[in-house]
Amino acid sequence: MDILHIRKILETKENELKKRIYSLSLAQASDINTPSDKFLELKQVKKVREAIERIDAGDYGTCASCDAEIPVEKLLKEPETDFCAHCEADEYHETSKAKKAPTK
Repeated sequence: MDILHIRKILETKENELKKRIYSLSLAQASDINTPSDKFLELKQVKKVREAIERIDAGDYGTCASCDAEIPVEKLLKEPETDFCAHCEADEYHETSKAKKAPTK
């Protein structure tokens, strides 16, 4: 796996997200949806930054849940991921269940 190539992808993505956040900041006064859009963009920047930090730490490409190696194809498609497909699906199902759980 070419870590330097993936790092470059992540850095480019981070810069693009930061530019969009800046644009959202400028548009905030005219669009009531902007704050939530900006929040989502900030969350994405955080995930990208964490992936770059995992590269620096030598932990990149390992699932944060089960320690399995994440396939290169998945990393190239979604370089900020920190879960293998199996654990990501488990996380998705757990989150979906929590959202559907009745509140008392």
